[in-house]
Order: sequence, then C-alpha cells, then structure tokens
Amino acid sequence: MRQRFQTLVGDATLLSPFPNIRRPIIINPSSPTYRRNYAAVSKQGTKPIKRTSNLPSQKSTNASLSRWKKRQEWLDSRGVRPVHKPIKKDVDQDFALRKQLQYLKDPLKLAEHVRRCLRDGDVDGTLAIVRFASKSVQCTVSWNHLIEWHLTQGKLRAALRIYNEMKKRAQVPDARTYTIIFNGAASHPSATESLGRVLSIYQSMLTDRCLVKPNTIHVNAILKMCARAQNMDAMFAIADQLPPKGLRAPNNLTYTTIINAIRIYAVNDLRSTLTREQKEANRQKAMLDARQLWQDLTARWWQGDLWIDEELVCAMGRILLLGGEQDRDDILSLIEQSMNIPRQAPRLRISAPKLVEAKSQEHSLADGDRSQESEPSQKRLDTQNDAQDNGQDDALLNQFQSTALINSPRTPTSAYAKPGSNTLSLLMQSLLHPRLKEPASRYWDLLTKEYGVKPDADNYHAYLRVLRAARASGDTVKLLTEMPRPYLMSKTFRIAMSTCQRDKNNHNVFANSGRILDLMQQTQEVPDIPSLQMYLDLAMVAPFSSKKVPKDRLEAKLPQGEQIMRALSRLGPSLINIRSILVLGDTSRTGKEPREAILKDVVALTRKMISAHDILINNGMTPTSVHGKLAAQRSKLSAFVTRFKQGKSEWSPGVMDSSSSYLGIARTNPAPSAL
Repeated sequence: MRQRFQTLVGDATLLSPFPNIRRPIIINPSSPTYRRNYAAVSKQGTKPIKRTSNLPSQKSTNASLSRWKKRQEWLDSRGVRPVHKPIKKDVDQDFALRKQLQYLKDPLKLAEHVRRCLRDGDVDGTLAIVRFASKSVQCTVSWNHLIEWHLTQGKLRAALRIYNEMKKRAQVPDARTYTIIFNGAASHPSATESLGRVLSIYQSMLTDRCLVKPNTIHVNAILKMCARAQNMDAMFAIADQLPPKGLRAPNNLTYTTIINAIRIYAVNDLRSTLTREQKEANRQKAMLDARQLWQDLTARWWQGDLWIDEELVCAMGRILLLGGEQDRDDILSLIEQSMNIPRQAPRLRISAPKLVEAKSQEHSLADGDRSQESEPSQKRLDTQNDAQDNGQDDALLNQFQSTALINSPRTPTSAYAKPGSNTLSLLMQSLLHPRLKEPASRYWDLLTKEYGVKPDADNYHAYLRVLRAARASGDTVKLLTEMPRPYLMSKTFRIAMSTCQRDKNNHNVFANSGRILDLMQQTQEVPDIPSLQMYLDLAMVAPFSSKKVPKDRLEAKLPQGEQIMRALSRLGPSLINIRSILVLGDTSRTGKEPREAILKDVVALTRKMISAHDILINNGMTPTSVHGKLAAQRSKLSAFVTRFKQGKSEWSPGVMDSSSSYLGIARTNPAPSAL
C-alpha cells in the first residue's frame, strides 16, 4: 500500500518489471498540459514566479533570431558543417518571415515596411514578405508599391508579371493599381510594344466581372499611351466610347491629350517622305479634326460640364500654327473666346478655303460616273451639297467668333482660362510671320501689366524675334534693359544685333547697337563673337547720325570713318578678353571642338577687323596722320592670323603653350592695352 502511494506522489520507483531501477516522473513546465505555477527557491525563502503571457514579445523573438543566427555562424566557422545539420534555406526563410509577420499584421504597417525595404533596395526579400502575407491578409497596397517600384525602374514586363501574380494570390486590385499601371506604361520608353497588353487590361475593366470600373484618370493615361505610340485608331476608338457624363466622362486633360496627339501626328507626316499633296491633305485633315473637337468641347464648356485651362487653349492654338494666315488669325479669336482677352488686331477677311481636299476629289469622281441623262438634276444636288459643305466649313472657321461673348465684362472669372507664359508665347509666335509689331506690343503690355503674367526667357526671345521682323532696334534696346540678368545669354544679343542689321537704314541704329554692346560686355563673361562681327559690319554700312550736312564728298567720308574707328576701339578689349580666356581659362570646362570653334570665330573676327582697317586707309576715311597708327594695328592683327595658319595642324587645345603662341599673348608678358 505504501509503495503504491509513493508511486502516485513521485518519490518511489515505478511499478515495472525492473524494481531495482528508480525513475522519477518528468513534468515539463513548458508543456501546456503540465503547465503549473511553480515557485523558485532561494536562500531568503520561496518566492512565487510571476506568470507571463503566452504570446512571445518582439524582444524575445529578436533574441531567438539572433541566437539562431549566431548558431549558424558558429557552425559555419568550424570549417566543416556536420552532416546532420545541413542548411535548410526554405525552412529558415519561412521561419524568419513568420516571425517577422507576427508584428506586421496591420496592412498599413506592412505597406510602410514594404516601401521602406524597396527604398533600401531589398526587392527579393520584400516580394517574399508580401507573398507570405498574402496567405492571410489583404495587402493590395503592398502589391501596388511593388508594381510602382518596377515601373519607376523601367521594368514594365516585370510589373505586369507582379500584377498577374497578385490576382492569382486572391489579392483584388483597386483603382490605384490600375492608375499605377496605366501611368507607368504611358511613361515607359517602349510604350508601343506594351500597348496591346495594357489595352487588354483596360478592356477587362469594362466587363461585368471586374469590380473596379475605369475612371477619367485611367482613360487619360490610356489615351496618353496611345498618343505616344502614334496609334490614332486606338485613341479615337477609346474616345468614341466615352460617355458625356459619368465616371469616364472626358475632362480638359482628355481633350488636351487628343489635340496634342493630332498635332504631333501631323508634324511627323510633314517630316515623312510623302508627296507635297499628301502632306497638305494630312495637315488639312488634322486641322479639321481639331476644329471639330474644339466645337464639341466648347458646347460642353458653355453648358458647364467642362472646365478649360491654359494648357488646353494653347494646345488648340499650337495646332492652328500649322495652318495658314486665316488659322493664325483664329488664334487671336481663340484667346478672346476662351480667356476673355480682347483682340488687339482686326480680323483677317479671307475667303474660306476647302478644309479637306478629299471632299472635292470625291465629288469629281462621282461626277465622272454619272450619266449624261441625269446631269441637270445631279448638278442641282451637287450645288446644294457644296453649299452645305461650305456652310459647315464656314461655321468651323468662324467657330471662335460665334461662341464668344459680345457684351460680357472684361473681368477675369472662373469660367475663363487664366493666361500665363504659355499664352504669351503662343501670341508672339502667331504674330511673328505677319510681322504685326504693334499688336504684339499691346498684347505684351496687356498680359504683363494688367494680367500679371511673368514672362520667361522663351517669352522674351519670342518677342525679340517679333521686333527683329519689324526692324524695331529702339524697342529691342528697351526690352533688353528690362530683361532679368539670368535671361541674358548669347542668343539674346545675337537676335538683338541682327535686329540692328535689319534696321541699318535708321540713323540711330549704330547708337542702339552700341548700347547692346555695352550691355553684353557688362553681363557676359565671354562676349558673343558673332554679335561682335555683326556690330563691326553695322559700323561699316550704317549711316552716321549728324545734324550737320557735309559740304563735299571728302567730308562725308570722315564721319563714316570715325564711326568705324569707334567700333574698332570698342572691339579691342573684347577681343583681348576672348584671347585671354582661351590662353588662361579653365581648360576642363571646354573640350577640343568648342575651343577650336571659338578660335575660328576669333580668327574670322580678326580678319573682319583687318578689312575695316583697309577700308579706312584705302578709301580715305581718316586723316593721313592716323594712317601710321592704323597700319601698326593692322600688322598685329595680320600676325595673329598668320600664326594661326602656320600652326593650325599642330594646335592642340589641351596644350597651353602652343595655344598661347598662336594667340600672340605670352604668359609672362601682360596683354597689350589696345590693338
């Protein structure tokens, strides 16, 4: 009896066939079946141990992972891993992922972790985490991050593979998923190759099985991709299916994308190998499509279903720049209609031509097949059809005028587009070919002063080209003084000097060119050599400004000679500055070709200065006492040209000694004060 009691208590041997062997009962506290609340024994006495939670904490998990890693490192450090302890990558990875996902059960935390890992470049590990989490969590945002990262890296096919894998793992794509795919595909360099696959995704969204329906953002991205691929048929097929109202209703960006695609397609046709008649027919067809599209969107605009902006208006205006005089004149009416800015030039009255050449060709082919018996009746029908076609063409040509408000106040409202630098550039380009300087100046003052438009560098240069076409050298000097200094560059002064060359019959043109030269020398570190050449040419051909009328021919030559000598004296410091930069400048900033080009320009300017000295001496434009000084200066210039001819084959821009010998300036000796 006592033996059985001790067996139950655990202090006696077990009842077994071997009574001499004593084996105690093993109780595992970690097992859930035998878990007890035991007490720890110490010298001070017995203290109960606090019971902890069954869920492991992050600290304990990290400790276990670190112990496991240290164990693996210790096994590898022995040199030979035991056979009974092989590396199980799949088991180890699953263990690590399972431990990691215990603290990423929230989809938001998981998405943040995925974005952080992708930023660090751990793509494979991130993909493994998302795949493992997809078994129990809807992590669509994490899949979106993976797709977006691959698209930003230019991996369109990999992004589409991840999208298909996402659907296979029962992860439902949302609207953001399709937005990422369409925008990334539209910006991809190989948009033409992937257009079919992306269009199939878009078509699948239109089915009843898809939970996410396409919206305007998706439509705009698809249209942009079709435009980049130059697939006009697919673009117009998608545009024809758009409802006037609803989730896929077109907005201002939709029309802007289509109009820009039409313009680019027409420009590419003009550069192709088609015949002149085919190019003209394609251009007229593009103009007609754009006008019809503008007529539709203006109808929606006046109904309040559409909002227009400057980008849309300028897109329509730039396609009108491809046309003739009437089309360019319609740009002013377009600005008046869409921005409520009054026209600053009268309307151009030209008979409306045929917008599409195909119409007349169809009529001529149809006339050839008709019989002589029905000729009178058919002529009346053709007359009526031609009248209807002409009426439609006239309506398209006058559409900007007919829809404009007549008695509306000239105050900016939210219904009209707000003008900006793009509008100013469009107006300057439309007024360049007709050479309408006064309307251009009025538009410039109106937009910059009343509407608060801040012109950029392109606006200033476009206005300078208008002034050059109008031979307005005085207004050019005034505009240059108003331009911000960062906008002043070499082409700015080149345009200004060419304006003075066109205005060479003006008695004040040499003074205006002198002001331009002063401004260039003050703002430019290296003067523009072609501008200096134009300044010297202008000094030799421009009339001198003098109130005193010369009595004889000799007195008439002297003021002209003084003008040429004035130009030579002004060019001397600039030429020395350019030579010094070529010799002592930073050679790391310029390569061989730029330095050779600069040296050739310097030689061309030097030869022109030699010609000016010859004109002064041979034509008697200066007093005889000055001829010796002019001859000495000419000898210096001729020596420089001679050295350039002799050492042209051996000259190397990287070798400073050789370049200094050709420029005639020694390193140790200072540059001469005057030529």
